[in-house]
Amino acid sequence: MFWLALIPAVAAAGAALLMSKRGKSAIQGMKQKLEELGLTADVMARSLSLGFTMGIFPVYVPTIPTIICGAVARALRLSVPASIIGLNLATPFFLTLLVPFIRLGEWITRSEELALDGLMGAMKEDLVGAFKTFGSRLAMGAFSWGLAAPVVAVAAWAVFYPFCRLVATSKKT
Repeated sequence: MFWLALIPAVAAAGAALLMSKRGKSAIQGMKQKLEELGLTADVMARSLSLGFTMGIFPVYVPTIPTIICGAVARALRLSVPASIIGLNLATPFFLTLLVPFIRLGEWITRSEELALDGLMGAMKEDLVGAFKTFGSRLAMGAFSWGLAAPVVAVAAWAVFYPFCRLVATSKKT
């Protein structure tokens, strides 16, 4: 259960680090794009948190997360473009959280830890081969993500909402 508490904390710390490294220009660019969408702060924050939460899903399959994220956002009557922005914001966290999700899954299922040295390389080079070698561990990571997703979504909303209030406020003036 320690990992469940650690995941939102790592995500929030990483977001702060990313914002400090990229500086004001990246924040201004994102703010401008979000202003153009004309959303309320709540819808914007929920859309971003949906995209972020889906973006840290621990199995990398190109384009599929974008399609699923857009479909879920549409079904929930959220902003598809804002959810895709959240999905893209999650990219650095995907790599950071991949192993913790797998380890949490191993811990929950009481499985022995498997060496994951070549996982990312295998996923980039040969997706089918990666699933043959690491499939059960990726499934454990997906299970862990499913357990952590509500917590991550709420934590992401709490991080995004103040920023979205600023965007929505500046849009009115």
